Amino acid sequence: MQALFLHPWEETFASICSDRPADGVCRERKLPVLVMSGFPWLSEALQVRKLAARWPAVPIVMSNGGQINISGLGQADATLALAACPNLYIDTAGIYRQDFIEETVELSGLSGCCSAAGRPYFDQRYEIKRVQVAKVRRSSAS
Repeated sequence: MQALFLHPWEETFASICSDRPADGVCRERKLPVLVMSGFPWLSEALQVRKLAARWPAVPIVMSNGGQINISGLGQADATLALAACPNLYIDTAGIYRQDFIEETVELSGLSGCCSAAGRPYFDQRYEIKRVQVAKVRRSSAS
């Protein structure tokens, strides 16, 4: 499997939206993209949403549920971003609130989340268990 990994903090992008770091590669090859998300001013959820809107045929995954600061409007911004772009997803590693995983699945369906362990920073057993115990109400359509 091939994918593109973008880490705006480590790779010193001005922001995930403005530098257009991989437009050509992503448009031509339609590689899935994993964005290290949640870095203030660089890769917050609404910024990653702009990237997903620019590449609508490319699956874009926001790491850590689209947030790392666990404060302010990070969770609400991630929810807005997911609702706006059907090609945008989150991974579950390090998500602070269990209810956010559950609400995301309810709003986006199971396809809105990717289970992720975030190794070596997070305990894999714990991250997998969080997804397994998520309380998700099934709609009549599922």
